Amino acid sequence: KVYSSRNGLVRIVKVLGVDLDSKQWAADPSHRLCDAPGSWYCPGQYPPGLTDLFDPSSSATLDNPEAQEYQRHYAARVKQQISALPAPNDPRIPQGSYLDSCRGCSLREDRGGDGDRREEEEDRRPPVVVLHCTHCRGHGPAS
Repeated sequence: KVYSSRNGLVRIVKVLGVDLDSKQWAADPSHRLCDAPGSWYCPGQYPPGLTDLFDPSSSATLDNPEAQEYQRHYAARVKQQISALPAPNDPRIPQGSYLDSCRGCSLREDRGGDGDRREEEEDRRPPVVVLHCTHCRGHGPAS
């Protein structure tokens, strides 16, 4: 690993012992995906050996334990990222200005227990509906 970003979202690795066929494939100009002929902007493209590593249905992946381990770790990272996404807003929430800045909002009942009262008193209180949001943006700086 050559570089990892502070939050772990970007990872750059240096591949050691690159196969000669892969080097020749990468050096061939016909494999470059440039936005215009002769352009300086040519986004990367993996050689076939690496493409097979990333494709879970490839026979190279099925025969390679490192590729299978990579696929397992990748699936776990995707699952973790999806679990961190906000849930959809509760459909019972009335329209309001917070909907532009918050996601994952739900209505929850709260009996408002403050710890000083006995449980019997708290059970007799009517529930209070509280808006709870998991993903909100703060206001930007003053302009």
